[in-house]
Amino acid sequence: FMNADPASEFRVIVKQYDELKKALSALLSSLQKEALAKFVEVFKQIEETAASEKVEYNNAKKDSILQRLQTTNNIAQLQFEISNADKFKKDEIEAILLKPTQVADDGGTIPARKTKRYKVSNIKNTISSQKDLDEFVTKLTADMQKLLAENTTIIID
Repeated sequence: FMNADPASEFRVIVKQYDELKKALSALLSSLQKEALAKFVEVFKQIEETAASEKVEYNNAKKDSILQRLQTTNNIAQLQFEISNADKFKKDEIEAILLKPTQVADDGGTIPARKTKRYKVSNIKNTISSQKDLDEFVTKLTADMQKLLAENTTIIID
């Protein structure tokens, strides 16, 4: 602020402020759209899983989350929600699979199935050759066949 005419610097600062505000508003709008699209897809997959398992899914959580995403004005919160969407989906699907889903002949319910989260990246972090790919597929197949033989539903992480 050593300029003899501080008014010219003030105009520059106001212009920079306006441009920054416009850029942040655009980023916020973009993140809201991305988060909404991501969660709409997540809830679609959850509802499909619930329907295939013949389990009722409560849409109150869906409405609450979508409403929260539409009204959130915090960029970091929206980024967190987007990055957390897949974990939310897996948690909800696991909850659906753990519910008793069928009625037995005597009128009782058949107990829920066992579930196991399987993290594919625990097998191998990188694949750089056909041999690595073959080892990965062999290990993955063996692990999953073992879980299926134990009558366990696999949730892929």
